[in-house]
Amino acid sequence: YGGSARVLDIDGVRFDFEDETWILVRPSGTESKIRFYIESPSKERARELEDSILSYIKDLAWILEVKLGRAIVNRGA
Repeated sequence: YGGSARVLDIDGVRFDFEDETWILVRPSGTESKIRFYIESPSKERARELEDSILSYIKDLAWILEVKLGRAIVNRGA
């Protein structure tokens, strides 16, 4: 996303997009988990990015030969 977003690397990696969408990907501080947060004015855009991130993480885990647990998605209210 770096070409289409401003990237901040404090407390993980955060991508800020022009449409006011943002993504934060970071390791959990207390568990062996990767957490990612997405906020967007559009539910469709948020779901698109969610699918993209999950796919990327699965591909990366396969390349690194890392076993993934199940993904838990909390879409809030």
